[in-house]
Amino acid sequence: MSPSPQTPIAVLARPRVSGRLDRLVSAHPLTVVAAPAGAGKTTAIRQLTGRRSERCAWLTVEPMLDDQAALASALCDLVGGTATRAVLSAGVSDPARLAAALADDLEVRPVLVVIDDAHLVRSGAARSMLRVLAERIGPSSRLLIAARGTAPLALGRLRSLGRVAEVGGEDLRFTADEGRTLANLLGVEADADALGVATDGSPALLRLALLAGGAGVAPVFDYLAQEILDALEPRVCRALEDSSVLAVFDPDTVAAVTGCDDPSGVLEQALAAGLPLITASGPPRAHDLLRELLLARVLRRRGRDGVRELHRRAAHALDDDLAAAGHLLAAGEPERAAALIESRARTELAGGVVQIPDAMIAALPAAQRKRPWIRLLRAARELQRGAAEEKKIAQLVSKAAASRTSAR
Repeated sequence: MSPSPQTPIAVLARPRVSGRLDRLVSAHPLTVVAAPAGAGKTTAIRQLTGRRSERCAWLTVEPMLDDQAALASALCDLVGGTATRAVLSAGVSDPARLAAALADDLEVRPVLVVIDDAHLVRSGAARSMLRVLAERIGPSSRLLIAARGTAPLALGRLRSLGRVAEVGGEDLRFTADEGRTLANLLGVEADADALGVATDGSPALLRLALLAGGAGVAPVFDYLAQEILDALEPRVCRALEDSSVLAVFDPDTVAAVTGCDDPSGVLEQALAAGLPLITASGPPRAHDLLRELLLARVLRRRGRDGVRELHRRAAHALDDDLAAAGHLLAAGEPERAAALIESRARTELAGGVVQIPDAMIAALPAAQRKRPWIRLLRAARELQRGAAEEKKIAQLVSKAAASRTSAR
């Protein structure tokens, strides 16, 4: 029986997370925990196993197990299955037969099988075996698979049958209370709330930021670089660095800016590697800390002029005038940026709704802010602020009058 990994020193007990995992595992034959590196998958699952009554067979995948027979043999050693050993002894390597034998062995007596780092299962045959096992596992045992990015499973059918529970990075984030408790547990004096926001509640990143104290987020950058970025293919890493000038990872725009011929493949590899990308709504975007690191790396590799060229390409590729103007400002071309803002100002002023942000107007050099339509735009923004202030004052007066009337 392989023991679960040792819990790091001073790990915060999180009954909120382990309790939810416990309920999900009890209700579903398969539970998938898929989240970026540092999301706290392994620690959360280890805390879960302490709550369970059945025995736990824990397998941490290594590159040598990226083969259906090797993977089946490792699981068989943990579970102690006779059916799987017989099939392996007969020289059978068919993924479906191996998975069926494992499923039979798992029904002999209840066991919680944990397969950690399942993203390292990359071969088609080994993945096929895991998929069949996930479909065949019976009511007595439970299978829990943890992976960076996406798990190597086809979950559509299992979802439709209600046989799988899924836990993502957002479910593992630290709450503000948990962040403050962790700071106390570590014995550090730091603004846990601010660091929690900066790290998006990522357990590993928040811990590093708290331990860094006055050093800021430098250790977080080291972690992201050493743990994830440096392990990617160089072309993938370069494409991610170059695309960091963009607010979101839109494949067409990424291709235009970086010259990458397979932007969707780059995104898939980034997700599979467990990079902290936010995919909840709209096109994927990098976590702020990741983007800051990528921008620093591309500046070091391309230099300031090279980064400006990336911004020029972005401005040319984008249809949104304001987004393009922002890139032109970053490219050191304020005249072209002002022309786009002025064109947008004509449209907005004619429609009576001004949405161009003050920060973009303020970023223009003084000479460009003197353009006629931009002057009108600035005046309209001042009127908007004045009207809003008058409305706020009127509301306060109305409330005060109402309070005096009710007091009488």
